[in-house]
Amino acid sequence: MVDHVVLSAGEELKLDTTNNTITVVLCDAGSVQIKNENDVVFATLQSAFEMFTLAIGTGVFTAENIGSSDCNILVFREFIY
Repeated sequence: MVDHVVLSAGEELKLDTTNNTITVVLCDAGSVQIKNENDVVFATLQSAFEMFTLAIGTGVFTAENIGSSDCNILVFREFIY
């Protein structure tokens, strides 16, 4: 499943890897941080088409727009049953 999400400045999106692998792709220039529940930053996406993949079963993460303008991301979820 693929979701297109527009994050406003400071907006967050929860990413739950309980039953799936998740890849986040930044579609344009911006700044999106991927961090876990303990606020440990795993990646900062800043260039168009930069991506980061979260493995299945690694927990709940947050994708946060830390820039000052809206940014477009694609969230790819590969469900495992």
